[in-house]
Amino acid sequence: MAITWPSDRIRVVHFWATWCKPCRTELPGLLALARGLRDDGIDLVAVAVDDSWSDIRAFFDGDVPPEVMVTTDPEVHKRFGVSTLPDTYVVDRTGNLVERFHGARDWRAAAAREHLRALVAH
Repeated sequence: MAITWPSDRIRVVHFWATWCKPCRTELPGLLALARGLRDDGIDLVAVAVDDSWSDIRAFFDGDVPPEVMVTTDPEVHKRFGVSTLPDTYVVDRTGNLVERFHGARDWRAAAAREHLRALVAH
């Protein structure tokens, strides 16, 4: 599957929600990992599937990270094939889906960082 957006960077597209307990646990580690990998050519888009932006602002105490966006458009979820939360996809520089992480992960682990860096190297 190809995702259309021009980029010379790898994108990690993460679907989550404030009401999803595993998402709430996982997201801080993923945000920290993504910030540490910006210079390596990796960007994070954390797509919240909440019904309102106010829920997102409340979750972050009003300071929503720039990586976070919200969508209620079911076409976005269908395009990626999201079935449950959290769900994370890696999209390469040409827009091809190269990896999917279904369910929560420990993004603070060194292995996660090295795995994503290896994708950049290819």
